[in-house]
Amino acid sequence: MYTLDRLQLFGSGKIAQTVAYYARKWCLFEVSGYSVDPSFMPKIQTSDAPTQVFDKRTIGQSKIFVALGYQDLNCLRASKLKEIMSLDVQITSIINPDIQGDITTGHNCLVIPGCEQIEPFIKLGNNVFIWNNASISHFVTIDDNCWISNGVIIGGSSHIGQGSFIGLGSIINHGVNIGENCLIGSGAVISRDLPDNSVVLPNATELSAITSDRAKMFLQ
Repeated sequence: MYTLDRLQLFGSGKIAQTVAYYARKWCLFEVSGYSVDPSFMPKIQTSDAPTQVFDKRTIGQSKIFVALGYQDLNCLRASKLKEIMSLDVQITSIINPDIQGDITTGHNCLVIPGCEQIEPFIKLGNNVFIWNNASISHFVTIDDNCWISNGVIIGGSSHIGQGSFIGLGSIINHGVNIGENCLIGSGAVISRDLPDNSVVLPNATELSAITSDRAKMFLQ
């Protein structure tokens, strides 16, 4: 008798529940539950599968996907993924099957857009999240721990350095190199290379929140 692969998600919030939806729809996973650190256990269960304290002794029974949100420039998710990858477990990716053969991915990647929005010869590192209506041209490389928001356009032969966050509706022109740990705010247009740790925001009043000490701690 055929049985579904079991998937355990780390995280229990809206991002985790969105990942669970696509995991069931595309990969036919049975989502066995949501794992969290003890201090994040919800008082009321709101997700569609049991939420439990993360236990290293039991995660080997399922495939794992780290589905934390984008607080602290993705650093919290990257830190947790690094911890889990050091264990003897199988980390999976959730990829729209329409585009699965057109891109190369590492572990713990989420790619939602359809094939009409993703061109071939795209290479993703580990822990890359690409959301709805993103348009990514040919021969683009996106390194580890990046977040590509809804409506982003990335021109061909561009490179996005690890730890970078690309905000809603941003445009990265053809052949542009974005450095590591950059933050591109919503609606920005990037037409030239950016060095590491660059911040480009249409609204400069948000800069203090972006350069938090907590975020820097996770980047070390």
